Amino acid sequence: MHKARILHTNFHKYMVGESKRILANVYGLKQRGHHVILASPPESAIIQQAQNMGLLTFTEVQFYSGFRPLGFIKDVLALKRVIERDKINIVHTHGSKDSWSGAIAARLAAGDVKVVRTRHNHFPVKRHLFNKWLYQKLTQHLVAISEYIKAGFTCDNFVPEEKISLIYSAVDVAEYNPAQDGQIFRKELGISEDEQLVGMVAFVVPRKGHKYFLEAAAKILQTKRFKVKFVVVGDGDDALEADLQQMVKQAGYERQILFTGFRKDIKSVLARLDIFVLPTLEEALGLAFVEALAMKKPVIGAQVGGVPEIVRNNETGLLVPPKDAHSLGEAIASLLHNKKLACRLAEAGRRLVEAEFSTTALVEKSEQLYQKLLNPGS
Repeated sequence: MHKARILHTNFHKYMVGESKRILANVYGLKQRGHHVILASPPESAIIQQAQNMGLLTFTEVQFYSGFRPLGFIKDVLALKRVIERDKINIVHTHGSKDSWSGAIAARLAAGDVKVVRTRHNHFPVKRHLFNKWLYQKLTQHLVAISEYIKAGFTCDNFVPEEKISLIYSAVDVAEYNPAQDGQIFRKELGISEDEQLVGMVAFVVPRKGHKYFLEAAAKILQTKRFKVKFVVVGDGDDALEADLQQMVKQAGYERQILFTGFRKDIKSVLARLDIFVLPTLEEALGLAFVEALAMKKPVIGAQVGGVPEIVRNNETGLLVPPKDAHSLGEAIASLLHNKKLACRLAEAGRRLVEAEFSTTALVEKSEQLYQKLLNPGS
């Protein structure tokens, strides 16, 4: 098999789901013998982690927000240099800020350089002239991380279906071991063995739906039916987090609803949850659900975006309407009460991840796409 020479670009400064996918893909492609470089600003979390993993990185870019023509030109020229220096034949971009720089650099560079763009978010792409040029001329192939995202491009043939591939985001199923011991996490929180623990792991931002999780938790605690505690894991919007904590305090549930802030040991956190909940208001796919299912946890999500592609109602999890704390509370209560149902969903969820959301599948499908672009007649 012909080995590709690939440049991945990413503008995110924080480690988000998109960043995790890129790292997994870059690492897997390197393991298969491809020459892969990751380009991102030097202060970004993905660069630091990539370097710790022994991956090749390029940090002479900034991928500025807003109208910064001089910065944009510098990024384009820097990417052009690395493309020509390393004889790159695939430029794989991932976000709005790096896609323009990467695509134009590929067009200006010597040689036949193919451009692939992965679309990670669900925000509609405006059908103006510049975006038509980017998606229809500068980019040879588009990767969608969900059927939901793919449909947004094919509905009006903005990008022909034959130029789009569905490649789900993924986790390394070997690393997500359901038997992992997370007992330390429960001890830190003071959770006894006879208490169930329901958790939400997400950035603290409005679109993740923390408000509805807390409202549902309060309704369940009011009934006094279950020995249960709730935990919110993650940081983000400090003002929103303060409001959420005040909401819990006013309800009088500070001892039953706990906030941990940012945690690095997410696998250990997931290992000791009994139920994972994420009532997100919008989601392109939802890697957090994949991680929870990989740890064999029953999950509850909102019926939005690409979430139903992972959380298949009554098969791999439970779905509720968005912004509906009452339905969310009922779903949580049903899993607290029915351990057999919770176990069935969790087992099916793990099997789904192994079959469709593994890093092996992500890397293999990416490799196949590159080979198709580089050897169209083969």
